[in-house]
Amino acid sequence: MIEIPSVVGDVVRSVGLSTAMRAAGVVTGLLPIPQPMLLVGPGSSARLGRAIAAFGHRKVMIVTDKVVAGMGLLDGLVGALAEGGTRYAVFDEITPDAPIPLIEQGIAFYAKQRCEAIVAFGGGSPMDAAKAIALSVANKKHPRKLVGYFRGLRAPVPVYAVPTTAATAAAYYRNSCVHFFVPSAIAELALQHVAGLDGCEPLAAFRAEALRVRDLLKFEFFFDDKEAFLHSMESQLSQRAPEWRDHLASPHEIGELLESLDPLLAPGTLRPFVEAYWVLADALLREDPAQPLAPKPFLKRCVALGQQRVRQRRVASEESASRAYFEPALKLAENRGLLTGDAVELQAGRKRFAAELAGLVARIDRLALLAERRRTAQDPYAPGNAP
Repeated sequence: MIEIPSVVGDVVRSVGLSTAMRAAGVVTGLLPIPQPMLLVGPGSSARLGRAIAAFGHRKVMIVTDKVVAGMGLLDGLVGALAEGGTRYAVFDEITPDAPIPLIEQGIAFYAKQRCEAIVAFGGGSPMDAAKAIALSVANKKHPRKLVGYFRGLRAPVPVYAVPTTAATAAAYYRNSCVHFFVPSAIAELALQHVAGLDGCEPLAAFRAEALRVRDLLKFEFFFDDKEAFLHSMESQLSQRAPEWRDHLASPHEIGELLESLDPLLAPGTLRPFVEAYWVLADALLREDPAQPLAPKPFLKRCVALGQQRVRQRRVASEESASRAYFEPALKLAENRGLLTGDAVELQAGRKRFAAELAGLVARIDRLALLAERRRTAQDPYAPGNAP
């Protein structure tokens, strides 16, 4: 018996790789490869779910990663699948450039769940992983044995793809990039807070407010202990404004201090988080405190409210409507005892929580306005500055 992979290997060695690749391209160009059907526009993933259900698949495997799954991007698809009577199993273990052991897990998951098709949902890594799983399952071969031409002689099981953009992952991964700037951003908010106080020891008030904002974001970032955090924050502020402690005496001097800080970091660094927390706090106020709170439906309502705020331009960042931001905010609310308890106390606590976040949003808005005025003044082509 002649094995095709062996023949291909012999051909490559005899005529050279580039010639063999050109020949393979000609051959594959003559094959009757079906053209994929494309669904585009808002609601496409839900329409795909309805189409998959119409194809008669009894159960599909969704290949994705925890970022996409955590952001609630699967909701439209899985809702449509459920409505159409198609069951699904989510494999959200994919990591960037998924290694072979992870593909093996996916193959085993597909078999255990008795799926009949695969939906790849996400970026390049889920797409590649889904195709490798589909080909291995159809040919009953380990992925390593499918490397090369004509080694997978059976067509893969049906694969449907929902590609996302890099922006979806950015909403989750960006905190690993901005972590370095968080102490300085918190310092700016604490300075604003002190500027609005009368009759207090300014340095103590500055530190207390910084620790309060740090506590607010404790489910987003890994902070040092309180003393180490304050030391790091004040050291960073000293690098930006060496004499900052001398400017805490009056609101005017603090205003001049903030004017001197360039760039202002709080709007770009903390705004998506604080706005998302504010949306969740507002959504929590709308819930009946006498009724138990179901987290999953509540998070869906938060996403809907966040998207509404984005459309109304009450929220500046689209990231603030992401489930990936609402989940840590919900953990904070739970940590503060705002999910269960006496109805009267719950409502009072939720009002304080919403007011706290609204105040932070207003402060960030003022800093953003200051940064915009500064940028406009420096832009020679801005209205009023054109030569």
